[in-house]
Amino acid sequence: MTAPPHLNETVPGGAPGGVIESVKRAMVLALREQLLGSTVLNETARVSSVDLEYPLKLEKYPGIWVQFSFTKLVRAGIAQEFLNQTEVDGRINWEPIQEWSYEGRVSLNIVALSSLERDRISDYLISQLAFARNPTEVLTDKTIDTKQNRALKTSLFENPYVTIAINSDFLTPGGQSVTVGTPWSATVLAYEDVYSFDIFGQFNIIFKNDGTYTLRKIETVPTVWDPYNWH
Repeated sequence: MTAPPHLNETVPGGAPGGVIESVKRAMVLALREQLLGSTVLNETARVSSVDLEYPLKLEKYPGIWVQFSFTKLVRAGIAQEFLNQTEVDGRINWEPIQEWSYEGRVSLNIVALSSLERDRISDYLISQLAFARNPTEVLTDKTIDTKQNRALKTSLFENPYVTIAINSDFLTPGGQSVTVGTPWSATVLAYEDVYSFDIFGQFNIIFKNDGTYTLRKIETVPTVWDPYNWH
C-alpha cells in the first residue's frame, strides 16, 4: 500500500509507528477519500487538507485535523499469543503475535478562515458520517455510481493493519470557537469546530527479534506454529 503525501510510508509486512498512528492514518485516508473527492462540497466550501497535524500554512486552510485516543484496550484472550510462520529472504521465521481489541474516540477539528466556511464544512461532515454506507460487493447496475457515500467505510474496510468500525449514530459536538491569530499571522481569525465519535476494532502486534514491537498485517488464514513440526 502506497501512502499519499504527508503520511509515513509503509514497510513490508508491517506498519510504521504503532496502533495510534495507524488508526489516525486510516481515518485520514478514509476522510480524504470521502471529502477531498466530493463535488458536492466543492460547490459551497472546499476542504484543502485532512491530516495528522494541525494546519500550519495558509494553503492548508480550511482543513481538518484528525485526533484519536484509546478508551479501552483488551487482549483477545487470556495470555493469548501465537506464532506465525513467514519467509524472509528464503529463511523461515516464526513471529510471536498477539491480537488486541480496542475502543477509542476520534476527534475531527475543523479549522477555517470564515464562520460560513466552517459551518458548511461541519454540516457536510455530519451528513457524510450519518449516511456513510458499507462497501458493496454486488453490482446490480454499473451505470449507477456504486461508490456514492461508500468511500469512508470502504477505505477503512480495506486497511490491512487495523480494523475500524465507526459508531456514526452518536456524534459528540465539541463546540465552536474563534481565536485571534494563526501560525502565519497574529491578526487573522481562525474559526474552529470539533466533532467526535467512537470507534472499535482489532489489530495484531508482533514482537521482533531486536526487541521492538510493530503492527502486523492482518491475514485471514495465517500459518500457525505446530510445536511438533518446527524444524
